[in-house]
Amino acid sequence: MKCIRRVITGGSNGDSATSETQWESEHDVASRAADDGSGRSVVPVLFDIPYDAPPTDLVRARDKTLWRLQIASAAQSSRYRAEFEVPVFTTAESDPAHVADRRPIDAAAAPADPQRAIRAAGIVCTPAPDGDGLRFFFPSGRNRGMAIGFTLFAAVWTAVCWGLWHFGASLIVAAGFSFFELLIVPLMFDLWLYQSTIDVSPARIAVQKGWLGIGARREFSPGDVERIQAVRGMTSGSQIFYNLVLVGRDGKKIRIAKSVKGIMTAKAVIRVIERAMGRS
Repeated sequence: MKCIRRVITGGSNGDSATSETQWESEHDVASRAADDGSGRSVVPVLFDIPYDAPPTDLVRARDKTLWRLQIASAAQSSRYRAEFEVPVFTTAESDPAHVADRRPIDAAAAPADPQRAIRAAGIVCTPAPDGDGLRFFFPSGRNRGMAIGFTLFAAVWTAVCWGLWHFGASLIVAAGFSFFELLIVPLMFDLWLYQSTIDVSPARIAVQKGWLGIGARREFSPGDVERIQAVRGMTSGSQIFYNLVLVGRDGKKIRIAKSVKGIMTAKAVIRVIERAMGRS
């Protein structure tokens, strides 16, 4: 389930549309055969929407808020994928203290296989080289679609900056565009080159990260770790990417991995890391 803001802007070359996911929730469930013998499948759905989430807004043609339910099969033999637009509104019965009954969706939960989600996201999980615990490797350039799209955007921005300087645009305008160029280009290289390696065991957590993995190796005691959490990072269209952050018992936060695709994958990685730490 996703809440998407879709904005249409106009320019000299016509209109362009951008979509940004405002909120999302995912569940991995097992379908079952319909009781009517039709051969169809039944998929349970949980609508657990935050009280303060933005409602559906289709009044403004160029700035819409949409809610979409997406269903996709995880089976290799099936490519089923469907999308439904769902109206969401605040009503007199809306309650900020409401707690959804999760029992039906929990009862239909698919057998836990976090490794499947991890592999599908291009993350490599193997036994640690010393035989103690697990190693998680987040390769550079694994989110290729986002990296290619941002590279094209950076190339266009660079061409605009060159044109502003070359054809004598005002100093303020040219300098302003060039300032943002200094932010865009490093981010582009980050998408292609940043990688991290995390070794996890009940005895220690070791993290090495940076462009091409070149960076200082840092070690932490699992006893000093309060939790690992997923923090929203970049978005590409309606897809949200998450950063994994280690939160110490002293309150300090250290990012240990970037751009994990989707909240389900981020939660799967966290679940396996916590198990490797010796936590249930």
